[in-house]
Amino acid sequence: MLGKLKRKFFRNRMSITGDEVKSKRVNLEWWNKKKNLGDVLSPVVCEWMLASKGISLEQETTETKHLFGIGSVIGMGNFDAVVWGSGVHTFKTIKDVVEQRKYRKYDIRAVRGPITASVLEACGYQCPKVYGDPAVLMTEVYYPTEVEKKYKISAILHIEHQNIEKPDDIHYIDMNTIDYKKVIDEIMVSEKIISSSLHGIILAETYGVPAVFLSEGMEDELLKFYDWYYATGRRNVVIANTIQEAIEMFGMELPDLIEMRENLKKTFPFDLWK
Repeated sequence: MLGKLKRKFFRNRMSITGDEVKSKRVNLEWWNKKKNLGDVLSPVVCEWMLASKGISLEQETTETKHLFGIGSVIGMGNFDAVVWGSGVHTFKTIKDVVEQRKYRKYDIRAVRGPITASVLEACGYQCPKVYGDPAVLMTEVYYPTEVEKKYKISAILHIEHQNIEKPDDIHYIDMNTIDYKKVIDEIMVSEKIISSSLHGIILAETYGVPAVFLSEGMEDELLKFYDWYYATGRRNVVIANTIQEAIEMFGMELPDLIEMRENLKKTFPFDLWK
């Protein structure tokens, strides 16, 4: 009984990190407890989208609302939310979504990919066939003009999996930062990216650099990588189990992201600020 009362009266008042939300604001929900560029991209892209209409995340609204943007955040927290490009990433996440389906409302504008869409639809949510990670819009936020290749191979390791064997003859790009310009600059001067970070792959492919998916340490989160690849129409996903194996592999064919970018811009929930 106590759990039901909490869900009814308090569940929309706390963020995914346990902080109290801002009243009469659209609260963009992203994991800000650790420096991780993949998470930081959510406010960067959303603020860029809002600036095109002269709006900001701090603008007062008539109601208190929640927005999921970039990241594997669906199922996190305990509030109703608008979804724009988010995804699921583990089977535990799916279990959480299933358990919440009777009381949690999602207003879905776009999701990361068809795996996320299938999970939400199976739980009774209306999910449009609009797929894509909003990080693909970063090329319109920031694009270095003078680029000269410097590294034959660069590796981007997930921030939670830094202790794997690292060959000395390749360059390493640190995602434990909020400096997206530095990371993008390093990606663009690389001829190939090896990455166990989803947004390492997405950023590389967004900026036209072939990427090899390194699964080492990410075995429990394969869903989110397949979600991205399937969203871009690539079903024959090639995986490297070790960095050494990835060094010998070619990156997957780069996707055409023009339509994805346009669909994401068309579905951004500007109406939340009206």
